[in-house]
Amino acid sequence: MINTQNIRINQLMFDLDLFITILNYIAGATFLLFWFPQIIKTYKSKSAKDISIVSLIFYISGLILSSIYGFYFKQYSYAIPYTLSLIFNITLTCLKIYYDKFYVQIINDKDDKISLNKSQNDIEEREKDGFVEIDITTIE
Repeated sequence: MINTQNIRINQLMFDLDLFITILNYIAGATFLLFWFPQIIKTYKSKSAKDISIVSLIFYISGLILSSIYGFYFKQYSYAIPYTLSLIFNITLTCLKIYYDKFYVQIINDKDDKISLNKSQNDIEEREKDGFVEIDITTIE
């Protein structure tokens, strides 16, 4: 005789496992999409000054450990979203480093060149008008 109660319990447990797995994928997608608007905003504004590099490093460390855990125990519904979130956070960290360190320097260098060109053009125009600019700091 087949015990139908055990079959129903097993079917219910399978349905619950499937539901929890799907729920975990949805949670992972939510964590993943959480960073997407920040990456877009940082890229468009070319500024990441309000993002803490320390918090990004701690978060990335946690994502690495969570991904290792998920892959080791073959919990792919856990590991895959965290790994994708890790990629997004590494991207955001790279944008932060680039915009805070290199992009600002590039913009400042361009501004310096522009202002030098403007002041050279101003001097040439004044000389054409008959004005001569004298540097007072060199006169003793």
